Amino acid sequence: TYNPSDSRWTVHYSPLLLVHIMLVLIVGLDRTNGKTIVGRILCSDVFQFFGDISYCFYLFHSDIMNFCDGARKIVLDTSENLKGNLSLLDIFVLLLVTTLLSWLATTYVEIPMNNLIRSKGAKKASKVGNEDEAKVQLIIRQK
Repeated sequence: TYNPSDSRWTVHYSPLLLVHIMLVLIVGLDRTNGKTIVGRILCSDVFQFFGDISYCFYLFHSDIMNFCDGARKIVLDTSENLKGNLSLLDIFVLLLVTTLLSWLATTYVEIPMNNLIRSKGAKKASKVGNEDEAKVQLIIRQK
């Protein structure tokens, strides 16, 4: 039975609940073509932007927090951890820096490398003589 004060329930069952919520959202968006309120929110430019930079954001966030934690220890000459004592200003600055670095990495590293890899795949397929594969690679590259 469900007991909100029992931490075992949260640890064991909350990931399953999140998977089901995501599945409901995906199926709901697919069937309505994004015309519901939730669909319009999730298809907005802000969510599209954060979806584009999400992988870089995931990769950078812990490194940025660790760097700021180390810098704070040096500057303030304290052994106190940053992760346990964040003010709203600290959180805002960390999110802003992480978002900016994620956007830069996505724009100037991830997207150009994806384009380079796709263009080499199209050239390789055309050299082999497989015209269908070359056409598919060119269509992918144009998207």
